[in-house]
Amino acid sequence: MSRVYLPVRAQCTQCSLPSARKPVSSNPATSLAASLRGELADAVGALAETRAELAQARKRIAELEARLKQNPRNSSQAIRGP
Repeated sequence: MSRVYLPVRAQCTQCSLPSARKPVSSNPATSLAASLRGELADAVGALAETRAELAQARKRIAELEARLKQNPRNSSQAIRGP
């Protein structure tokens, strides 16, 4: 029996041994998964920004509620922005 040597990039079609380099997948599911990972990363970033904005809004609401609880003498003061 003679031995056949395959180039480094080749993959043996007779067995399950992978080549040294992974072949580029033409599987649509793989492409979809990569796309979804990117969308998920974008969504996680947007969620972090939204949480920061929500924290600022909650802080501002607490400040305004505290001003509402002040006595009537202070109620005529104008509400200042952030």
